[in-house]
Amino acid sequence: MTSISSINPFVGLNPNSPTGGTDSAMGRDAFLRMLIVQLQHQDPMNPMDSQQFSSQLAQFSQLEELQSMRDSLDSSLSTDMLLTQSITNTLATSLIGRTVTASTPSAILEDGSADFRFHLEDAAQQVTLSILNESGSIVKTVTLTNLPEGDQTYNWDGEDSNGNAMPDDVYTFTVSATGSNGASVTASPFVQGIITGVRYENGMAVLLIGDLEVNLSEVTEILEGEGSSGSGSSPYWSPPI
Repeated sequence: MTSISSINPFVGLNPNSPTGGTDSAMGRDAFLRMLIVQLQHQDPMNPMDSQQFSSQLAQFSQLEELQSMRDSLDSSLSTDMLLTQSITNTLATSLIGRTVTASTPSAILEDGSADFRFHLEDAAQQVTLSILNESGSIVKTVTLTNLPEGDQTYNWDGEDSNGNAMPDDVYTFTVSATGSNGASVTASPFVQGIITGVRYENGMAVLLIGDLEVNLSEVTEILEGEGSSGSGSSPYWSPPI
């Protein structure tokens, strides 16, 4: 008589199927086939114990319920993601024409002028701001002194460290600050401008401030019209002469 251990209950199953195959978790089809093989090849003189058979049927029923729950959960998550994405994209289009503040360390150089904005958590005795081009190379580093707490704006004239005029483009910057006692002061870069359009990448909305791209998740403030973010703002800072 052929023993159960010598029979492969997975013969004919698709190994790429999530419910079958010897190299994947046992699915309901594989479980049912194994049960049928056991019934076909049990010893007629010593049949399967009824309690054991009932236990296996109960396990199969639980497997069916778990499979159904997983399918329902996957469907629900997929629906929630599509709904969230739809709401996000709708919100993005409603921002066109509005002034927003976003935590983006970037600025656009246009006609020899660019504004680099940052927020100081405390008054700073010295602030070091480095401007980087698209390839990540530093084109200029400036040092500002005795800045008060709040929003700051450094106006760049578009010249590098050697006095050469840089081409109009999107530039990024880094900023670090220290207080009068030499302790580090938190300096947070941001950009502020009017949303001129929305572009979609892989179904996700990207806001446009001119040629500058801003992710919706980076927006920290939405204003009614043009202007600064409010209290704590200071006049524009120009390069030291």
